[in-house]
Amino acid sequence: MRQILFGLFAVFSICATIIGVQADNQPDVLHIERSRTMKVEAEVLYDLAVDLEAYKTWDPWSEKDPDQKTTWSDETSGVGAWMAWEGNEDVGKGKMTIIEVVPNKKVVTRLEFFEPWEGVATSTLTIEPAAKAKKGNLVTWSMEQDQDFGAKLFGMFADMDSMLGPDFAHGLKNLAAKGKEVQASLAEQEALRQQLRDTMMRDLMAAPPAEGE
Repeated sequence: MRQILFGLFAVFSICATIIGVQADNQPDVLHIERSRTMKVEAEVLYDLAVDLEAYKTWDPWSEKDPDQKTTWSDETSGVGAWMAWEGNEDVGKGKMTIIEVVPNKKVVTRLEFFEPWEGVATSTLTIEPAAKAKKGNLVTWSMEQDQDFGAKLFGMFADMDSMLGPDFAHGLKNLAAKGKEVQASLAEQEALRQQLRDTMMRDLMAAPPAEGE
C-alpha cells in the first residue's frame, strides 16, 4: 500500500512539474487582436473611439448588459478622459482611461478590471489606409496584458484568444455600422447646408438692385 501511495505521489509530482514548466514557458504578455476594413472616413472612426460616450454606442460589452451602470469623467474625450462601468457577471466592474491619442490614427486606453477578477491591460485602436484593392480604412483593435504564473496556467486550459477575440471582432463590426451611420448623417447635413447656400445665392442674385445703383 505504501509503495502504491509513493508511486501515485511520484506520478503526481512529475505531472505537476511538467505542467509548471509548460505554464512558465507561456508568453509573458497576452495579446488579443482583430482587424476590419471599413469604408468610413478616418475622422469619423477616430471621433467614435476618442470620445468615450461615443464609444459606448458600439462597445460590444454594452450589449451583454444593457443595464450596466456607467459613469464618465467631466471631459469625455481625449487624454485623461475616463469611463467606469459596473454590471453583471459578463461585464464585471472596471475603468477605462485614455492615455494616448494620435488624431485620426490611434487611441490607446488603460483598462483596470476590479471584478470578477483584478487586472490591468492596455487596449489600442489604430486606423490606417487599407490596401488599394480594398480602399477605405483598416481598423485594428488589440489588447495586451501581462501574465503572471496563475494567468499562464489558466491559459493552458482556456484559449483566451478564442474567448475574447470574437468580442473584439463584434465590436469592430459595430464600429463599421455606426461609422457608416454617422458618415451618412454628416453627408446629409452638408447637403442641406449646401442647399441653403444655393438658395441664398439665388435669392441674392434675383433681388432687384437698390435705388440709385
